Amino acid sequence: MNADAPMEVDESSAIQEIEITIKDISSITYIRLSNSIPKYASSNREEWSAKEEQEALRRSGEYTSVQSHDFKIETQLRKLKRLVLDRNLEVDRINKRRNQYDEIVKVQRTRKLEGRKIKQRRWEEAQSKQEFLDSLEMGKYKKD
Repeated sequence: MNADAPMEVDESSAIQEIEITIKDISSITYIRLSNSIPKYASSNREEWSAKEEQEALRRSGEYTSVQSHDFKIETQLRKLKRLVLDRNLEVDRINKRRNQYDEIVKVQRTRKLEGRKIKQRRWEEAQSKQEFLDSLEMGKYKKD
């Protein structure tokens, strides 16, 4: 593995799990209540029998119960949305920190490489200067 190249991270499995969960939540369907009054009861409420009145009252209670469930679901969905928002804010913060860290490491590596190049160039210049001085001392250097 090259030390200068960024490490490849496979995050596809985590992303797929999140997408599946979100799809499951967004696919919630509500079944509507049918027949708020008894189906074969008269349209005039005064003509209803005691049994039909009792059934209408029971259906009214069921409607209230379903409304209570809807309210609980709505409350939980609000909590869930808040949790998702908090999660997304946390992920955003983490990603910014990671990007900042990666940028710092990139700059440090660039500076280190540039420093090595400068040292190498200085060393080569010193070597060529030393060779030139050695050749002058030995009289091998001839002026044209």
